Amino acid sequence: ATNGKVQSGGTYYMISRTLGPEFGGAVGLSFYLGTTIAASMYVLGAEETVRLGLGLDLSEWVGSLQMQLVGGILTVLLTAVVFVGVRFVAIVGPWFLVAVIVGIIFSWVGIVSGFAIGKADGVVNIWTDSQLGQNMLPAFDEGTGVSSMYGIFFPSVTGIMAGANRSAALANPSESIPKGTVAAIIITGCCYLVNVAFFGAVATRKKLKNLDSIVCADVAFPHPIVVQIAVLLSTMGAGLQSLTGAPRLLQAILADEILPALRIFNEDPQKEPRKTLVVTFVLAFACVMAGNLDVITPVVTMFFLMFYMFTNLALIVLRVLKPANFRPNFHYWSWFTCLLGFLLCVSIMFIISIVAASGAIAFATLVYLYIWKFGKEHDWGDGIRGMKLQNVRKNLLQLDGHGPFHHKNWSPNILALTKFSFPMDMTVDAILEEPGLLTFVRHMKHGAGLAVVGSIIQDDFECGWRPVQGIREKVTDIVKDMRCNAFVELVAESDVQRGFSALIQVAGIGRFQPNMVLIGWPERWQTCEENKDYFITALNLCERYGKAILVFRDKGYAGDPASRMKACKKKINLWWKPHGGGLLLLVPYLLSKHSAFKGCDITCHTIVAEGTDQDKIKRHVEKMFHELRFNCKVDICSFEDQFSSYSYPRTMMAATAKELQKAFKDQQSGDQKKALEMAATASQAPKEFQTSSASTPLKLETAKKLNKMILTKCSDSDLILFNLPKYHRGQDADVLMEYISILTENFPTFCMIKDSGREVTTSFF
Repeated sequence: ATNGKVQSGGTYYMISRTLGPEFGGAVGLSFYLGTTIAASMYVLGAEETVRLGLGLDLSEWVGSLQMQLVGGILTVLLTAVVFVGVRFVAIVGPWFLVAVIVGIIFSWVGIVSGFAIGKADGVVNIWTDSQLGQNMLPAFDEGTGVSSMYGIFFPSVTGIMAGANRSAALANPSESIPKGTVAAIIITGCCYLVNVAFFGAVATRKKLKNLDSIVCADVAFPHPIVVQIAVLLSTMGAGLQSLTGAPRLLQAILADEILPALRIFNEDPQKEPRKTLVVTFVLAFACVMAGNLDVITPVVTMFFLMFYMFTNLALIVLRVLKPANFRPNFHYWSWFTCLLGFLLCVSIMFIISIVAASGAIAFATLVYLYIWKFGKEHDWGDGIRGMKLQNVRKNLLQLDGHGPFHHKNWSPNILALTKFSFPMDMTVDAILEEPGLLTFVRHMKHGAGLAVVGSIIQDDFECGWRPVQGIREKVTDIVKDMRCNAFVELVAESDVQRGFSALIQVAGIGRFQPNMVLIGWPERWQTCEENKDYFITALNLCERYGKAILVFRDKGYAGDPASRMKACKKKINLWWKPHGGGLLLLVPYLLSKHSAFKGCDITCHTIVAEGTDQDKIKRHVEKMFHELRFNCKVDICSFEDQFSSYSYPRTMMAATAKELQKAFKDQQSGDQKKALEMAATASQAPKEFQTSSASTPLKLETAKKLNKMILTKCSDSDLILFNLPKYHRGQDADVLMEYISILTENFPTFCMIKDSGREVTTSFF
């Protein structure tokens, strides 16, 4: 309470801002129910005073329903007083306090003076009789014990939060709450201890156990009626405090919008509660109708104990985290006292009643889960979020080191480069131009690994800049609506290519960085030079920084209607050449783990040159998939030798390396001319990237043949996967773009893949 301004809700406000909305709501609602049920308990106590002390017996007219009748009338009267307003309660409240003080004083005077000796049965002289010693040890009747008596007595010490619950009505809550609470504890505690000693000394055990008399009134001076009226006003005053604090507590909880099911009762917390007062009245009235005080009090005890338990837990969390904003002015506490209080609350709950304690904890757990699932998300800088941040920081530092992770710890960490339309008017939502990219990320990631949705904001820094934070929030909302668990990274840059270079370098944290980049295929690359440059820049940068790259084109993939998923079985076709890369094999496996592709048909079309023993290759590929524990059909397809340039397999790179090594050896042996010729031959670009007029027609013809073959086998496929043709920096980009355009003409949704060589399946080859 001394660590900043306490707003409406009092203790709920403090706990929810410390432990988060889920804990705060669960504990706050439990405390609200405890306070509301306590109001009915006080009303039933007042009815008992009217019946036993004042002698009002209506059993002739209402039979056994006198408790319900009188209690119901008192509940209505107290609710009417609260309905007038908290200012009226503040005026009436002190008179109840005066009555309590007068009753205590007259009761003590009667005990000390021995006024009731001879006038009431079982009353003795405290100065001459040794009754206190005889009453010191316990002698419980059958069916009762310490735990049951504690459960009945405990609600009498739960009023210490009354001031905190009225924080909104206090001029200076941070100063008034600590002083008032500590003073109330000291004064009330002393009064209780004196009462224990006085009543133990002035009355026999039989008198104390008599449920048909009020001992404090029987021993009072000058007449029992004085204390009987004081007891009546005392219980009504306590009930009035409960009916005043409970509606405001519920009002504060609903104002945070964490309980959608109760939003109908939501109202302005700065005004007098009306709807929540009606709810509180209904609950209290229902408990009064139960008519059994001994049943109600243990329930109240459980809710209050749980509330105090979490109050101590909140302080333990703050002491462990030591946040910079926790600087309370009240210094007379320690983590040890908080831990002791926490353990005491838990222990006493189960000592009183295992069933009741379990029920209270189960109720709080259900409320916690409901708020976590359906409640409005809040970032209050709470301690639970702080613990998560510290845990993340610790784990990231432990994982920090040199180089990438071991291939066995490989996971699909994806950087999806998306394009959004950002209107200048920030009241309008951003528009995602390629929704299929995020759907593909969601399907492939399936909760594992890291996903980063990146985008470039073109800003002119000379003329001004756009509100990046506002744009980030809108993009984050879109990502959440797409049900894609991903972080959002935006880079503001006037040049798109420089922005992409910055994004691919800084995305992630420490060693936890994206290992693959997902981009969309530029459909209009012939008419838009910027799209082509953007694509080629992505290829170059991924090659430079060792990232795998996935080029995705959406042809109805983003829709994913549930009816379509259930109506037909998904089909994935991958076109693979031996030693063409492991990521191409891993992607369909990752997709098959998502519910959208669960049980899908996966076919691997293995491409070999004409004249190859297809049966032998098929047996080898099937064995490979078996050892990879990957269910996949195998189809062997033969193609002319020129196709080797399409996938640019690793066998070609290995042959090139051997040629260069042989050239180096020849140079060492002295045949320098032959070495230079072989090195030049080995370093030549593949024919598909040569830009001479002689090679281009052959390349386009090869692409047309491939296109025809793939469409023949995969026209009804939901997704086609194949290798991205190799591209060397500095070569003619138009040749690559034209080749891919012809190759993928009329294709359904497809994804071209170029692995980085670090994927887990790649180590198999």
